[in-house]
Amino acid sequence: MEKYLVISHDIAKKIRDEQYAVGTKLPSINELAQQYACSRGTVIRAYRQLLEQNLVHVRHKSGYYSSYSPTIEEKATGYHLESGNPTVGSFHLPFAKQSLALALDHYQLESLDVGANGVSSVIAALTTSLEDVAVYTEADHVFLTMGIQQTVHALCKMTFPSGHHAILIEEPTYRFVIEALQAQPDLTIYTIKRDENGIDLTELERLFKEKSIKFFYLVPRNHNPLGTTLSLKQRKKIVALAQKYQVYLAEDDYFLDAYKTANYTPLYYLAAGKNCIYLGSFTKILPYLRIGFTILPPELQAYYMDTVNEIMHLHYYTPPLISQSMLGVLIYNQFLDKSKQMIDQDLKKKLKKIKSLTKKWDPNIAFYTGYEGYYATIRIHPLIPVTTIIKALAYKQIYVVSNQCNFFDSTHFDNSIRVSLAKISVSDIEIVYPELYATIASFAK
Repeated sequence: MEKYLVISHDIAKKIRDEQYAVGTKLPSINELAQQYACSRGTVIRAYRQLLEQNLVHVRHKSGYYSSYSPTIEEKATGYHLESGNPTVGSFHLPFAKQSLALALDHYQLESLDVGANGVSSVIAALTTSLEDVAVYTEADHVFLTMGIQQTVHALCKMTFPSGHHAILIEEPTYRFVIEALQAQPDLTIYTIKRDENGIDLTELERLFKEKSIKFFYLVPRNHNPLGTTLSLKQRKKIVALAQKYQVYLAEDDYFLDAYKTANYTPLYYLAAGKNCIYLGSFTKILPYLRIGFTILPPELQAYYMDTVNEIMHLHYYTPPLISQSMLGVLIYNQFLDKSKQMIDQDLKKKLKKIKSLTKKWDPNIAFYTGYEGYYATIRIHPLIPVTTIIKALAYKQIYVVSNQCNFFDSTHFDNSIRVSLAKISVSDIEIVYPELYATIASFAK
């Protein structure tokens, strides 16, 4: 990614986050040239980009000033902790437009009929880039998809070579996967509890041994909604148990390494690809693209393709050619890596602030579970109704959601709410988190 784009993106984000309020004088050309170790011409080009976006204006012989001010409607929307979807505007849109133009130009001779697995050149680029997250595979094992939900739907329909038929999921887990499972009443579903300490491995072995589990769907890191990561010891044991009892692991690594966990190795790496299905997505990293991918071991590929071909007239599985083409361009020009770096840096600042605030909370009133990725769960004292807290916070224009939808069996619900960091800034956190706890604590008196 060119340096002027990095500079313009950084300043634009600070302007939109109101770190540079309207009318604020922005850093000088010389200051930015020194900060980013670049030429004055590069900084001038960055400011020209911001001028075109109407985010800054120039005052003669004075410098550049912020021009952006949220509308009354924008300010009235409040603090949205209920959504895990980042706003498209939080990413560098001029670069996205440039990538779109390059994609249209580069892939103009590609046929619309690219097959159910996707554009081969894009898959080749993706396969190479996955080595950065310790996922080593062959291009013919990779299938581009519309997203993780579509793949899970296909896995549910598939026959597995083991002959097993049941499905195991964590509780709580990603709510759209739960909805996909609930929409198929003929499925046999088992659940296992997941909390800040991970999974009970003794219970996991019992389920693997006694039930006919064909695959276990889990989110090992950056868990949604807990915001936790399974320890290396647990990950190794889960892999060993899966291979012992011929259970496939459907590893949902939806955030990839956009939030970097120190020394993390995915299940797919630990399993050397055996009995492991790897699911990835770019929706959180590149929100203007709806595209994901699946890595399947060779023995499952024919079953998968048969299933997709059978039901693809009812469900879209392969992403549009333009989405695949843009992904290829974004990988080639390293913007994907740059986007992940920006997300990682932004999240680490937010999580550092949250840790400093939540360490003062009484865990018997509100227990905060996670400090990784976009999500976290707040377990509330059982005598305080979650619905009451949600309504009280909404009155203060702080929006959160109940975790009940993240439980397949609603009787397992643990009186918790989910919060997301996707749409709030560090300055928002300083306002919102003390108010969150104060509101919950007020009902404990």
